[in-house]
Amino acid sequence: MPLMIICDFTSSLVNRVGILIGSMVFVGLTVSGWWYWLCVIPWLALCGVCLAITSGNCFALIELAGN
Repeated sequence: MPLMIICDFTSSLVNRVGILIGSMVFVGLTVSGWWYWLCVIPWLALCGVCLAITSGNCFALIELAGN
């Protein structure tokens, strides 16, 4: 989602001020968002994997209890 917002913003900026300034703003915004790509996304992926493992164990217990 943030990458699409950056692309839309810089695309509209290119139409107003030119491609050089627009590309510099794109690179600057992308580099300033390093924390999102290196901290937030891996953390969310790890949370998703842990949730999948936990819910899988719960469903296995339910299946075992039904037998």
